Amino acid sequence: SSGLLEQSPDYVSLLAVLAHEIGHLEHFHLEKRKDTLEKFSKLNLISNLALITGSILAQDPQVLGGTLASQVNINNFYLSFSREQEREADLYSIKTLQKLNLPSESVKELLKILEKNALDKGFDENYQKFSTHPIFRERYEIIDNNSNNKKFNFNKDIQDEFNFIKAKFMAYNDTLNLTNLNDDHKIYYDSISNSESGNLIVSLKKLNFLIKKFPKNIFFLETKADILRSHGYLNESVKFYKIVSSKYPDNYYIKYKIFLDTNTQN
Repeated sequence: SSGLLEQSPDYVSLLAVLAHEIGHLEHFHLEKRKDTLEKFSKLNLISNLALITGSILAQDPQVLGGTLASQVNINNFYLSFSREQEREADLYSIKTLQKLNLPSESVKELLKILEKNALDKGFDENYQKFSTHPIFRERYEIIDNNSNNKKFNFNKDIQDEFNFIKAKFMAYNDTLNLTNLNDDHKIYYDSISNSESGNLIVSLKKLNFLIKKFPKNIFFLETKADILRSHGYLNESVKFYKIVSSKYPDNYYIKYKIFLDTNTQN
């Protein structure tokens, strides 16, 4: 999601989240969860029916109070089961970073951002105990206990590309927290933001500066096409879309835009 891109300190933390989700697949958690939910549904129904029947037969309404207690116990059992799956996925994620020879510090940074967001919304550690995920303290321990101090293979070029992607998402989502954007990434953000505000000339000047500075980054041309298109310059936008399409023929987003704009003109 765009929120994940905006919150991730670097490309490694984004990879860690993707690896976490892949971990659920590798450990067959979806199949296990489906089976668990079916059992939970049946058990919950039988439990409630038994308590209601018992209350009627005993002519004691207080027996119904057991329904709530029973519900809490069953929920806790299945939440614990789910938390164990989340721990497995966390561990899979950290081990994946190890295989890729990547550091895990930024993963802790991302978790701290998520924890702060949770606390700001009133979700303290006691509330977190009812979440399907382990509490943040446990997740930090998983990272610390499974990390090493060897020399890492952090790719600055990938990070630079990630920051441009991040800037683009932030600009289109009108995100104003720009503390992590510097220099060229801030210019990219501003070029899109200026376009969104209706200032096309200033927007294109900034974007053209980046296109000249980074001629190998073909996606600046895609953004330029998007901006021109948003201001009604369909002939011009199609030309830039076709340049990107010649480089990335499987880019279906661009194919769709070319199809729409060509048919609109015809």
